[in-house]
Order: sequence, then C-alpha cells, then structure tokens
Amino acid sequence: MFCPGVSMTAVGKVFVNGGSAYQKASQYDEQVGRWTGMSNMNVGRAYHASTSTSKGKVFAIGGNWRGVGRKDSEIYDPKNNTWTSLPGAPVSPMIVAAHRGGIFQDTGPSKAMNWYGTKGTGSQKAAGLRRTNTDSMCGVFVMFDALAGKILTFGGATTYTGIPHKRAHVITLGDANVVVNAERIGDAEYARGYANSVVLLDGKVFIVGGQYNIVLFSDSNPVLFPEMFDPETKTFSKLKAHTVPRNYHSVAIFMPDATVFRPSILSADSKVVVGGSITINMAEAGSYTFALIRMSAVTHGTNTGQRRIPLTALGAGVDYVVVIPPDAGIVLPGYWMLFASNEKGVPSIARTVQVLI
Repeated sequence: MFCPGVSMTAVGKVFVNGGSAYQKASQYDEQVGRWTGMSNMNVGRAYHASTSTSKGKVFAIGGNWRGVGRKDSEIYDPKNNTWTSLPGAPVSPMIVAAHRGGIFQDTGPSKAMNWYGTKGTGSQKAAGLRRTNTDSMCGVFVMFDALAGKILTFGGATTYTGIPHKRAHVITLGDANVVVNAERIGDAEYARGYANSVVLLDGKVFIVGGQYNIVLFSDSNPVLFPEMFDPETKTFSKLKAHTVPRNYHSVAIFMPDATVFRPSILSADSKVVVGGSITINMAEAGSYTFALIRMSAVTHGTNTGQRRIPLTALGAGVDYVVVIPPDAGIVLPGYWMLFASNEKGVPSIARTVQVLI
C-alpha cells in the first residue's frame, strides 16, 4: 500500500485506504498489534486525501492518474464497514480538514478553495482563491486554532517536482459553504516542498524539512533549518539547523511527552461528549491554561486530522473544569491529548481524552 490515505478514526484506530492505486483499506488495532482488512474502496487511489469527519466517518478524494475511473470522492462508514460514492463532490475543483459540518480544501494542488459536503450524493461549493497565490502542490498546512477556524498554509510548487515558493497565508473559516478569508502574510524564512508542520500547545507551528528544489526519493536540496510560525505576530523565525535531510516521505507529529520539568495533571476525565466538560485535578496549585491537540496520522507531509483547540477553564488552585465546544466539526470525535500549561508556558505531559458524539 504505497502512498495511501491515512486517518485516525473516532475510536482511535489508524485507518489506511488506497495506495499503489489499489482499492484496499486496512485498520490497525494497537491493542492486539494487528492490521485488519476492511471493505474495498469504490475507486482505486494513491497520493489522495483522506480525513475524518464530524460524524466519525472517513472522507477520501482525488489520487493519482493510475487505475480505472475518475477519482471523485467517497465516504467510509466504520459502523457498517461500507464505502459510498459521492458523485456530487467531484475532484476536479480539490482537502484539508472537517469544520462545522463541511470539509474544506485550501492548500492545493489548486489555488482555488472549496467546501465539500458528504450528505446524500455529496456537494461542492467554491470558497474563493488564496489571494494571488499560485497552485501549490506539496506545501505546508496546519489548523493551529480550530476554535477560531485558523489555518496556516505556505510553500509548495506548481508541480509535484520543481521549485517551491515561500508565500504564506492565514485562512479563517466560518460557517460551511461560505467564502473564506485568505490573509496574505509575510513570507516564510525558506521556500519548501515536502516539508512537515506540527502545531504546538501554544498555537505556534513548527516547520521542519523539505527541499528548496523538490525531487522524489532524494536527499538532495534539503532545507536544514527548521522555522517557527508565531500566530500572534504572524511571522516566521529560523531555528537551529538539523544535520539529516528530511525530505520526501519524512514525517513529524506531536507527541504527548517532553524533556523539561513540567506541571502534572493528577487526574482528568478520560471521556467527554461534544459540548460537555472535563474535570481536572492538578498535582500542584497554580494558574493554568488548557488545550486539546488531536491525535492524528501523517503521510507525505500531509496530516488532515491535526488541530489544536484552546479551552476555556473555570477554577483555580488545583481544581479546574474545561468546557468542550459544542460543535463536532471543530472537536472531531476520537482521541485527543489534553495539556495544561503553567504561568511560564511549560506544558504538562498529556492526558488522553476520548471525545464522543
């Protein structure tokens, strides 16, 4: 299954679909350490997009030129183990993240942005252009504030190989099927393609790897300097260089641990419904802020499930209650990492919380 779509499901399973233009789909169960074959897709795909939805399903669209038939969208229902074609949501106009009842495509390959719907036979509605940007394949994107609908996008090239750019935008989502705001911000430090981006607990975005001239299966032309995007100033800053090229097929993903002294969450509810609340007990008294970061899966620098939600906290000392937003399009069902940060911004080790619908 070379170059498949990858999503983290609502029950915490890694769901892999397509790859090598096949129709196969598989699911990994970490409890038993085993892959299980699921129902085949309706269309063979590879290099396509796959994302979890607010209903706990998995939406797939696009793919490479191999195989039979158009690569229009389809949706997988894990409860029934079935795929349903969505002819009303064609690939021709093109995916990132579920938000408020729709699926939004913003970062490529086309500069045209679109909303995709999954009800009935599917739907598609134009959402505007990324300002003066060109078509951008293999660029960086990350939803750094899901509550405010904020997405960072930059880099990529007009073709799958070639010279990338370093233009950046902050895209703000509102209600589904409405034209979105694409704000052109200052350029990133480096032009990149095939890079990875990871949203951090404070909303900053860590960008690593990629190439300044993107070439398949090659360690040549590496960008060895990571950089950090600050959402408060909307600027990028260069970080210390790494020594190993992290190019095509490299991955980066946020983990629940750290390597510094940190606050500790003594206890927290392990399950919560959309719109509910989580009771938290800290090990030491202090003034804390809280955030959720969704557990996700990444391939080819693409992570459609990655998102951060800052939480409103009530309480003081060691006892807090945080409120979960009431919209499953923002708080996707599945497993999330709950973090606490102290007054100095030092994060705790995460507690795992399952969001239910």
